[in-house]
Amino acid sequence: MMEFYSETCQTARKEHFCEMCGKKIKPGEPYFRENGKWDGRFFSRALHVQCHLLECDYCAEVDNEFTWTGITDWACDVYCDECEHSARFYDRDGWTDCTEHVTTCPKILAALKEKYK
Repeated sequence: MMEFYSETCQTARKEHFCEMCGKKIKPGEPYFRENGKWDGRFFSRALHVQCHLLECDYCAEVDNEFTWTGITDWACDVYCDECEHSARFYDRDGWTDCTEHVTTCPKILAALKEKYK
């Protein structure tokens, strides 16, 4: 259970790694810093803006336990129907329906940009 949570959008002063996709957040790049306490454990994580937006969409739509794999599967189900990148394959997150990772898929990024403009 979430005991507390805070988030801020910041500009990176140094390199960080995104908790969701594992890729670098470079200095000068905007990112979200999330802090909180879940089930008695403190956490602090950095996320690319698009990774944070996917996380927010998932948490608003799905009423079950949060996992990064859950977000990936959910995003493929929601955004990748009849996508030109669609092809079922197995990656580090499990079975995926997109040849692009959900955080870099042009179709998903365009949908997020439209939703959060």
